Amino acid sequence: MQIDTIEPAELTVGDTWSWRRDTWVNDYPANAGWVLTYRLIGKNGAITITATADGASFLINVAAATTAAYVAGTYAWAASVTKASEKYTLDNGTIVLKPNLTAIGTTDLRGFAEKALESIEAVLSNRATVDQQSFEIAGRKLSRTPITDLLKLRDTFRREVKNLKDAEAIAKGLGTKRTILARFTKV
Repeated sequence: MQIDTIEPAELTVGDTWSWRRDTWVNDYPANAGWVLTYRLIGKNGAITITATADGASFLINVAAATTAAYVAGTYAWAASVTKASEKYTLDNGTIVLKPNLTAIGTTDLRGFAEKALESIEAVLSNRATVDQQSFEIAGRKLSRTPITDLLKLRDTFRREVKNLKDAEAIAKGLGTKRTILARFTKV
């Protein structure tokens, strides 16, 4: 197994996480007493990961049993080194912790756009038989969203879902069905 030499953009909760950092060995070698720590902060809490020394490099290895307790989501991270009273922040970024699908029951993992699109399409299919825009029963008024507004919302969420799926495909190195047009002109 090849170990990454930079922080991954995504990790899966419940998997073993491994990567190494060689970037800072000239200024902060692990075998000279420097300790590398990652701090991940997200809406679901904070995670601290301490690297181990591997010669002058830093090896990050977090056991699957440990990561299983983490909550999926997007986290901001910062990498810092410490030695005695010195501390330096060396890098930062964001990372996505993906859910462990093997440990999840029947949870709906779709995003808001996908759920909203499904709901709008369900309303549109049921509205075909209902022609009242608003009505009153026992003194209570109920107004329906106009079909034209629902159609606009549906189109908006269709685009958003398509963009999300295209971004996911691109991130995996796959193509999309989008056509790219180019025009060549003489100069």
